[in-house]
Amino acid sequence: MAAWLEACADANSGLHQRLRQAYGDEAERVAEKAHQLAAALSRCATLFGDHAPVIVVRAPGRINLLGMHIDHRGGAVNPIAVNELLLIAQPRDDDTVALQNMQEQFGPRQFAIGDLLPAHPIDDWDRWTQAEYERRKEAGLAADWANYVKAPLVYLQHLQRAGSGQPPERLRGFNGLVTSTIGTAAGLSSSSALVVATMLAAATINHLTYTPEELVELCGAAEWYVGTRGGAGDHAAILLSRQGCLSHLGNHPLTIQTVPLPDGYDIVVADSLKQAQKTAGARDAFNARVAAYEFGLALLQQPGHLRVRHHAHDSLTAGEHHAR
Repeated sequence: MAAWLEACADANSGLHQRLRQAYGDEAERVAEKAHQLAAALSRCATLFGDHAPVIVVRAPGRINLLGMHIDHRGGAVNPIAVNELLLIAQPRDDDTVALQNMQEQFGPRQFAIGDLLPAHPIDDWDRWTQAEYERRKEAGLAADWANYVKAPLVYLQHLQRAGSGQPPERLRGFNGLVTSTIGTAAGLSSSSALVVATMLAAATINHLTYTPEELVELCGAAEWYVGTRGGAGDHAAILLSRQGCLSHLGNHPLTIQTVPLPDGYDIVVADSLKQAQKTAGARDAFNARVAAYEFGLALLQQPGHLRVRHHAHDSLTAGEHHAR
């Protein structure tokens, strides 16, 4: 921890060089980011002690300039990265995860990774995660912020299960502090940034090696744990965006092109004051939108199955009936 703090204070350190790569050469901005990181590191030392090494993971949010709700259909989206979330992770020798958040509305959490999975291997990740979401929903825990930390950890532990069905060696957990400048409930993918940051931290701590493209797919599948059924477009934007560039992200298969933003143009991000809460109702509406794509595609692929249903006061096609 002391080495991290020294690097934050030294404008000639390798850390400051990395900050300039991420944020540009503007000295005032780099100094601001170093100050924010030092504050988070100091807070982590206060909460968990400074006796163990730590890793720092940075994951930005994203804004889609063009393309919404099409990544899970294989369409292309055009995002830019905005602000960031930092996860300070102090590795542990057991599989416990102890969480703190510098945003007061997100209270402390603690859990053991192994306790989140069933004793038997999961045969169908889709079905099991949906059942788990329904269980948490009934218990009033569907919108808990820690679910976005649990998601990648549960998925990684699920992937480590031996083919024989024997319990694998448990992943190592960590003490974690989260701090973020991404607006919450603002449609900026702050929750997906937390998924990505946790996935990166867990992979590093447990010596798991993945390519950036593999991490995109892993994070997309892992987030199903929280109950949503979206694609991996947000995670791709978070992991693959470049400073000063617009990304053109294709899906199924994943492709990326980065294009420098034109000189003389600025992008203004305005707060609409409308919140995109991931409450149970909002999550269900999101999933219903994804399901509507599936129904629509099935009907287009088999138009002969469309038929008129006569009612006393209405006449609906099968497709309209499903849509209602």
